Amino acid sequence: MKIHSLIAPLMLTVLVGCADRNMSDLQNFVEDTKRNTPIRKPDPPPEIKPYEPFAYTAQGLKDPFVVSPFAQEEELTMTQDVAMQPGGGYTGVRPDP
Repeated sequence: MKIHSLIAPLMLTVLVGCADRNMSDLQNFVEDTKRNTPIRKPDPPPEIKPYEPFAYTAQGLKDPFVVSPFAQEEELTMTQDVAMQPGGGYTGVRPDP
């Protein structure tokens, strides 16, 4: 019984969807629009500038991401000097004793 009560509205919906619709007003609107709208050509594409290659001239300069040997020696010396100080040389933030 429950299935019959669901099938009836479904069939009614399908039949209404298949009914002939009067679309003459829509067709008239489309025809009028096509007739009255001027045909406009699209704008020309923008001019493309030619590619100019970039000449990289810093090949021989020092790389900022590589530590120089001189800086490595100086840093090692500073680290050794700090390690030789009493208390390990570290005076920064640390937990309470």
